[in-house]
Amino acid sequence: MLSGAMSRLAGYSGRPEMEPWGRNPRYNIYPTRDGKFVTVCLLEYRGWKRFCDYIGRSDLAPEESWADRHSDHGDRGEAFRKAIGDFCVAHDRDDLVEKMREEEIAICAVYSTDEA
Repeated sequence: MLSGAMSRLAGYSGRPEMEPWGRNPRYNIYPTRDGKFVTVCLLEYRGWKRFCDYIGRSDLAPEESWADRHSDHGDRGEAFRKAIGDFCVAHDRDDLVEKMREEEIAICAVYSTDEA
């Protein structure tokens, strides 16, 4: 958060560009319809399956190994990234976070420095 504010002061966008956990699309930051951001924490299979079922994409959640969860998902990674990204950008951040809280799906708000 602070790095984004400092980046803006230095003349950069301050937009989050972080991609944690080895480029894993299921553990990442995504934009929402209102120009804000959420963090997606769906490494564990149970949470990933719950999310896929919720968005009507159960086909994206076949059984997987521990090693699969902690990777970039190879060829499937782009399909995961697109499904998550399309879902997030179709909702405003706060509405999305509330829906995910109700469904016990680990998608949380990323607050700007001003909001925090």
